[in-house]
Amino acid sequence: MKISEMFSSPRDPEEVPTEWWFERYRNWRQEELKATDWTQLPDAPGDSSAWATYRQALRDLPKTKDFANVDIPIRPE
Repeated sequence: MKISEMFSSPRDPEEVPTEWWFERYRNWRQEELKATDWTQLPDAPGDSSAWATYRQALRDLPKTKDFANVDIPIRPE
């Protein structure tokens, strides 16, 4: 799913300023990072390296040139 698909806008995605997408994504990302903090505890169940990769992808996404049309990272199962 693309960022422009995840966060609705009444405008054409090509017309929406990157700053708008970035703010919406940043707010969602902050909540997602808080919700997955537990995955980095030493005794957390599951694959902590997969979660660490996911969390890093969340942090790295705003560095992408065509930010609004990038796929959002998928949570590990």
